[in-house]
Amino acid sequence: MIRISSEQLAAFQSADIASFTERVRCHVIRFFPECCHELGDTTVKEWIERGSRWASAHGITAERDVCKYIDLVFTFGLEIESHASAILSRNEHLTGAEKIYLLCNVVVSSARRDWGCVTSG
Repeated sequence: MIRISSEQLAAFQSADIASFTERVRCHVIRFFPECCHELGDTTVKEWIERGSRWASAHGITAERDVCKYIDLVFTFGLEIESHASAILSRNEHLTGAEKIYLLCNVVVSSARRDWGCVTSG
């Protein structure tokens, strides 16, 4: 049996976090170039870290779902967290995937309503 010390485990976890942060940084630069340019690299990384922490606090932990949460942060700004908390606090029984699905639907519906967009259906 292989034994891994707590220090080794922490190093693996740190490397995973750094790798995820870099992949998401490349993603947001690709899909939110103007926002990233205005914010600068340091703030982009801070927003990614905040979004990751917020998602995790809501039980959203799958990499794909955390990335969607971060997309909401870059789309709507840091204010999204107060809205997310209000929505998700009433739906704690949902899985992480269900929470991000609900959050995306509520936020997009609200934005469409607020912006006067009309959808068929």
